[in-house]
Amino acid sequence: TYALSKIWGESAVTHYANTYGFEAVIIRYHNVYGPRMGYDHVIPELMERALNEIDPFPVYGLEQTRAFCYVTDAVDASLALMNCRLDQCELVHVGNDSEIRISELLDEVFSVTGFQPSFQSLPAPAASVSRRCPDICKLRRLTGFLPAVSIQEGLALTWDWYRKNRRTNV
Repeated sequence: TYALSKIWGESAVTHYANTYGFEAVIIRYHNVYGPRMGYDHVIPELMERALNEIDPFPVYGLEQTRAFCYVTDAVDASLALMNCRLDQCELVHVGNDSEIRISELLDEVFSVTGFQPSFQSLPAPAASVSRRCPDICKLRRLTGFLPAVSIQEGLALTWDWYRKNRRTNV
């Protein structure tokens, strides 16, 4: 139902914009992370395990790759899209196209947090795709956007926030 509701929403915006002749942009965000994003995604889950010094450290799908986009980059890309001139309704992927293997992400998280546990390699969740990396060519063409925050910098900023705002009832 989630995917279907997204398709219906995108179709409604596209149809309405094309029927009444106005510009519209539909943004598809990809693996945006940063402070205040909750605990139900890869990076916050890793941060919380590091905060709680879980050892061995369970990690799912070490061989998979992802491309993570720091929140300020996603905001900058969104603002750039809102300010660019469009001829029609455009669907644009917003993210970072710099891929990282989950095993490498884990190394970066350990580097930022200073926590060096042993880790427990577990299989990726069922139906999890092995690679997620957005094609941001259209975003670049329309706006000239280039992600500015490296994974190392973004993880450090995210770790700082989660460390200062640690949840108490885990």
